[in-house]
Amino acid sequence: INMITIFKYLHLFPSAERVCPSGQVFSDCVSSCPPTCSSPRPPASGQCRDECVGGCECPPGLYLHAGQCLRRDDCPCFHRRHSYSAGDAIRQRCNTW
Repeated sequence: INMITIFKYLHLFPSAERVCPSGQVFSDCVSSCPPTCSSPRPPASGQCRDECVGGCECPPGLYLHAGQCLRRDDCPCFHRRHSYSAGDAIRQRCNTW
């Protein structure tokens, strides 16, 4: 398959490749570094690819986590690469946080 074949396929079937998981939307130019619950801030300049590709992404103001788009307040907390839901307790060196 080459780019011409893909273009012709998408031209003949405009809705092809535009079905997104629930909560996500299709965009002709998605970020290669989308905002996620674990990385909500934009990355430093030069850390993401510059080319523009179509795909699914979370709507503005939502963050990707485990395939779902969440509000920032609904994102889990992260500590030492583990995720914790609101209200979870962390025991560390005989202390509970």
